Amino acid sequence: MMYVYLDESGELSFKANDYFSIAAICTKNPKPLNNCIIRTKKSLSKKYKKTNELKFSESSNKVRYKVLKCVSKNDVHISTLVVHKSILDFNYSKPKPVGLGMLKDILFYHVINQVLRDICKEEYATVSVDKYLNKSRSDSFNLDFDNIIKYAQESEDFDCSPKYDIKHKKSYDEKGLQIADFLAGSMRQYAEGNSEYYDIIENRVFHQGIIKLE
Repeated sequence: MMYVYLDESGELSFKANDYFSIAAICTKNPKPLNNCIIRTKKSLSKKYKKTNELKFSESSNKVRYKVLKCVSKNDVHISTLVVHKSILDFNYSKPKPVGLGMLKDILFYHVINQVLRDICKEEYATVSVDKYLNKSRSDSFNLDFDNIIKYAQESEDFDCSPKYDIKHKKSYDEKGLQIADFLAGSMRQYAEGNSEYYDIIENRVFHQGIIKLE
């Protein structure tokens, strides 16, 4: 059994920073990752121990380093995708063929697809995505992704038959998603020119994609 967790950092809209990132972390044993969050929370002051979850954007450098160093010591597989939002702005005055919501789904599909290719020969994969869709759209997300996999197999672009289940969960209920949030935040900062966090996890990054205009 493989466990995969995906989360994002940034927004696809033009309100804030230039980059949007998604990170996936894959492991056969989620317990050590859970412990990374549990032990880090225990080291915090009483004021922060009661928080439901740890977030990269709300954490100090000390907390970020502690979580990421813990992750880097584990046997995990990290895949990332970073998008420079300038690719969305080249014709921003005209109607978009794909809305930002659908584009976000497509980017998640891409990362899940890559991870499943890497672990395809494993018996089964449980893929947990940080919940950003309602029940109806979550079901559509899963169905659309199933169709993507079927098409890839029919076109012989996928040389095996991955077995997987996609679940949409709240990050405060799933510590693996909190880890993925720290990884996505690290990758976004790396794309922006700050490599201090990426350097910690670099040895565990198997796939790294950056989409931008040259």
